[in-house]
Amino acid sequence: MVYFMRKILSNRELPKKTALITGGVAVFFGMLVYGYFDPATVPGFPPCPIYRLTGFQCPGCGTQRALHSLLCLDFKAAWCYNALLLVSLFILALLALAETGKVRFPRFHRFFHSRFFAYVFLLLFLCWWVGRNITS
Repeated sequence: MVYFMRKILSNRELPKKTALITGGVAVFFGMLVYGYFDPATVPGFPPCPIYRLTGFQCPGCGTQRALHSLLCLDFKAAWCYNALLLVSLFILALLALAETGKVRFPRFHRFFHSRFFAYVFLLLFLCWWVGRNITS
């Protein structure tokens, strides 16, 4: 059974184009759902389990509402719902830029793939987690 699951989940078995197309279609439909339906008002969107159990906001709390606001081009509301999402999307864009320019700009690529950068992002993540619960 384990061999069968490994064979199914293996990246070598799944062609790159198929994975990109499937991922693109999933992102497109996700954008349609979050762009059309407001998670703050429409029932059916899952609430945060950490918030329901503990009463504390996790770093991802507000991400669904922030995605809806981003897709509606309401950047101020998206920032208020989850600022870490906007920062993470910016960093993700920089990572993609670093990946595409790794031959031409190797120092830029090395910086975004260094331990230092990972620790800085982890520190940012933890500060966001603690800070949003202190102020609320």
